Amino acid sequence: CAFACAWDAQFLARFYEGDAALQELSMVASTWLIDNLLLSICDWHDDAATLNWFPERKVFQLEASLGVVAAIAETLFQDRRGLLRLLPALPNAWPEGAVTGLRGRGGFEVDLTWNGSRLAEAKIQSLRGAVCRVKPFAPEGPLKVVSSGTIVAAIFEDGITSFNTSEGAVYVLSPGS
Repeated sequence: CAFACAWDAQFLARFYEGDAALQELSMVASTWLIDNLLLSICDWHDDAATLNWFPERKVFQLEASLGVVAAIAETLFQDRRGLLRLLPALPNAWPEGAVTGLRGRGGFEVDLTWNGSRLAEAKIQSLRGAVCRVKPFAPEGPLKVVSSGTIVAAIFEDGITSFNTSEGAVYVLSPGS
């Protein structure tokens, strides 16, 4: 069912398996996606993938629709244990792109841009004024951190760039030291 595939895609993204997550998402889109971009619980593509409980009615499954959004977000951004992971499970089919407004549990709002499957720029707004710890999955070197045109002192250790933030301030991170 759509919910199980969306759930699988989330797990695969969490395990940094972006291509496998995208494969699950593609199956969801090709099998259960209806015209209003919600996911049905019935088989509207006549491939016998689901039960036809409500003939001639398009009934959507909200949990699966929200699960797909969560799975896509997990491929692009993860916030676990106080570490912001940027592009942790980026599928090869998405070599360039951008996303805005992702929220981390640590009080950060994140916008990302990538080219050639590598981080081009991250804008991070600190909502609480805490230490920000960032690990991009490509490139693997230190990140340059700038706020209001001024370079911010950052520490790079074990692939993680850390820096202090002020509440409400925006920080622009880019590859290079």
